[in-house]
Amino acid sequence: MAKTVEFVSEIEDLSTEKGYQFTFHCDKCHSGYTSSYKAASLGIAADLLGTAGDVLEDFGSFFGKSKEVVKGVQGALGGKTHSDAHAEAVEEVKPQFKHCSRCGHWVCVAACWNVTAGLCEECAPNVREELVSKQTHLTVEQLGQRLSKQDLTKDMDVTTPAQVITCAKCGVDIAVGMKFCSGCGEPVRSVKGAFCSECGSKLSGGKFCPSCGKPVQ
Repeated sequence: MAKTVEFVSEIEDLSTEKGYQFTFHCDKCHSGYTSSYKAASLGIAADLLGTAGDVLEDFGSFFGKSKEVVKGVQGALGGKTHSDAHAEAVEEVKPQFKHCSRCGHWVCVAACWNVTAGLCEECAPNVREELVSKQTHLTVEQLGQRLSKQDLTKDMDVTTPAQVITCAKCGVDIAVGMKFCSGCGEPVRSVKGAFCSECGSKLSGGKFCPSCGKPVQ
C-alpha cells in the first residue's frame, strides 16, 4: 500500500516523460520551493530507442516493438515511479517548511514561521513585525490628521475660475502665472491669445485685463 505523504496543499507538478520535478508552495504566503530535477530512467530508454528507431527505419520492426514495450512498462510503472519521485521531492524540500500544530498548515520557515512561538505567523503573529507595521500605519494616519488642520490654500485664489493659456507657437498648455512656455520657451506675453498673461482671465478686447487690470501687451 502506498505511503501517504502529508505536506503543503498547493503543488505544481513539473514532471515530463523525461524526468520529475515539483514546486511546493507555502500555505500562507504561497512562495514556491522547487525540488531538484530527477531524470526518469524509462524516459531515457524510450528516447534512446526512439532515436535508434528513427535512424534505422529499415529495421523498424525491432525498434518499433522495443519502443512499444518501454511505453507499456512506463504505463505500468509510471504511477509508482511518479509517486516515489514525489515522495523524494517532499523529503528534499521539507526542511524549508514547518507544520503548524494549531491550524495544520505547512508554512515556509523564511517568512511565515514564528520561531519563538513555535506556530505559523497566522496563528501567532510576530510581535515586533506587527508593532512596526501598526506604528507606520498610525504615523501615516496622524500625518493626514495634522495636515487636514493646515490651511494649504491660504495664499491661493480659490474663487476665480481656473484658466489655461495655450501657447500659440507650440500648442502646449501654460499654467497661469508662468512667464515662459515649458514646451518651446516662448515668453507668455508674446502669446497672441485671448487670455491675460498675468491672471489667465479671458480678455474682452480692451487695453486692460478686466480681472486684474494689467495692461494688455
